[in-house]
Parts: sequence; C-alpha cells; structure tokens
Amino acid sequence: AELVGREAAVLVMGKHSGRAAFRKALTDLGYTTPSENGRSDTGSLGLAQGYIPKPRGYAMQLRVNMEVMDEVGGTRPTGGTLTLFDLPAGPGVRVDTAVYPGYVVPPYYDSMIAKLIVHARTRELAIARMRRALDMMVVEGIKTTIPLHKKIMADEKFQKGDFSTKFMEDFVY
Repeated sequence: AELVGREAAVLVMGKHSGRAAFRKALTDLGYTTPSENGRSDTGSLGLAQGYIPKPRGYAMQLRVNMEVMDEVGGTRPTGGTLTLFDLPAGPGVRVDTAVYPGYVVPPYYDSMIAKLIVHARTRELAIARMRRALDMMVVEGIKTTIPLHKKIMADEKFQKGDFSTKFMEDFVY
C-alpha cells in the first residue's frame, strides 16, 4: 500500500504495475500524486500545491491479465479469442482496455487485457466497489485473473489492511 497525500491509500496489484500509468489514472480522476522525489507533480504545471484540492478517499487499481495459476502459485499466460467482453461501469469505476469481442489475444506479449480502477470515500467502500466491478465484468473465450482478484478482495487480512509485500507469497489460492 502506498499513501497518496494524507487521505488516499493506493493499492497497486500485479507484478508489472506501472507506477507512471497508475499515477496517470489517478490524476485523470482529479488527484495529485507524489513524484519520485516526494513532491507533487503539479509544480511542473506551474501550479502551487495550495491551489490543488486535497485527495479524498481511496483508489484501487488491478490488472486483469490473461493468465492462469499453476500448481505452485505462479502464473502463466494463456491465449485465445475473446468471445464476450462486458465491462463494469458506474460512479467511481474506470476500465482502461484496448481489447474487444473477437480480439485474438496472443500469449507472447504482456498478458494484461484491462486495468480496473475504482475510487470511493473509504477503503471498505473501495473494496466493495471493486468486488462489484469484478462481479460485473464478463470475459469469455480466455482465462483471466478475475477469480484470483475476487478471492483477494474477499480475503479477511486484505480487507483489514493486514498485509505486506509478502501477501501473495502467503496467499492461498
């Protein structure tokens, strides 16, 4: 977990989550994020931090990958043709993707097919919103990490915020 400002907790899940890409998603939602040196990115725009509203709430992002879990808890990419692709929507829900029904997904490149981003006033509401968004997301024709994300969102330790960078090493899927 990474704190953004004093009020917004950000959770980035996925082994290749891009910090810059996630920061872009947050700034698109109206949030300022700390740069690598700890200062706000607003300075490069000629804006003083005092003129920027403070972040409110919690944002979570996860990668929906075209992967399956193996018997030792690792992941391996799969391939196939996306036959159905229905995306979640609603307040505080954003999906970034470039795939569509009929898209042939090759197993040789980055296995991500979508980024799912939610925002809510509290961590509990953000988790509930992410669970609802995962339930609404329909992907057929390929196997994805959606079942894994659902189990993580339902995990008691995760919900309590009782986790570390070793969470996935100890997580039983």
